[in-house]
Amino acid sequence: MKTIFVNTILVVIYLGQVSGLSFDDPNCMKYLNKFGTVSNAERTATSKLAFTGYVSFVQGNTIAQVNLRYNDDDLFTDVTYFGLVKEDGKSADEVCLDLKLWQYTSNKYSDPVQVTDLTITSSTNFSKFWRYYVFTIPRTELKTRLVETSNTEQFIYTGYFALAYYATGTDSLQYTFFFEFSIIINKATDPLYDPFFKPLSQRSTFNCTITSACNAIYDTKVNWCTDLKCSTFAIPDLHLNDEFVLQQFVTTAGMEGFYLTETEVWYTGNGLLKKASPISINNTILGQVIIQLKAEIAWTEVTIKVTSTLSAFQTGRRRILFQTQFDPVFGETQQIQCIKAEGSDSCPTCIQEWEANGFAHDGCPSCCFSHKIAFVFFAILLLIFTI
Repeated sequence: MKTIFVNTILVVIYLGQVSGLSFDDPNCMKYLNKFGTVSNAERTATSKLAFTGYVSFVQGNTIAQVNLRYNDDDLFTDVTYFGLVKEDGKSADEVCLDLKLWQYTSNKYSDPVQVTDLTITSSTNFSKFWRYYVFTIPRTELKTRLVETSNTEQFIYTGYFALAYYATGTDSLQYTFFFEFSIIINKATDPLYDPFFKPLSQRSTFNCTITSACNAIYDTKVNWCTDLKCSTFAIPDLHLNDEFVLQQFVTTAGMEGFYLTETEVWYTGNGLLKKASPISINNTILGQVIIQLKAEIAWTEVTIKVTSTLSAFQTGRRRILFQTQFDPVFGETQQIQCIKAEGSDSCPTCIQEWEANGFAHDGCPSCCFSHKIAFVFFAILLLIFTI
């Protein structure tokens, strides 16, 4: 009787493993074909799924919500073969893929740990044929789940993740989306919004695997220009409020025939993350965008990062029932020694950083904080006497 009982258990387990749509089933190809490239022969380097995302705070700023988005034009409205995995709202017998979330400690993506204690939920945007995967991180867990850096006024938490699809019940990897995001938390007040999200395209991570280091090859390059036409290039000697020009242009073959839209620019560095406010953005030429900016920070060791989205249209608009937006692309400038304070010939001091930014780099002496208190005090006095 005992032997019969054990055999029965084994049979149940085996049946549970093989349930669902077989990976060899012809209908499984309806899902796998979604991982292909766009059908236009001149645009064969862009993936149809075109993953990207963003981060927001919810429930009174107590939870960070990570939203991952992909295009799902193929079979979007099909009652059986919509989506890809169970997390898309499908039943187990309809899918041949499993979804896993991996986490890393740096942008080398070399030390994977599978995340199993964060629930992935889904949602859809029916007007744009987008599907979302969502997972949340309580604000109290940011320090333990993400990598922390800081300046005098802010904590910056950065996460390095990969979303991976496998043949059901196996370790056979079919598709991976690597991404990075950063969240700014004011030490004394609420989180800052517009968190940084860096997606890596399928093309840029083509040779990457989950378990080995991933040295992504960027799809674009970012140049320092000397004029608004980007006729020549040179790294400028920047001071606070100086105007300057950047050019992001595609370097991956097959992507040149798209416009760069939805461009975002970020100042980054040691304990620095600030979204730039461009003066103008010119994307009239296929495969490039020219961005006019004003230096909004004073900081040492600055790298400027640029993200854009490939689009069949200059405005990024969408035609009904026709996909027009594809892979997000990323690039960054060479690191510059610093952006100086106005009128200064050297990199900014702690006080100059605080006056320009409202914060200074981590490790600044206490003089900066007394200076800040005095600055606020005199500002209040000025306001009182002005009134």
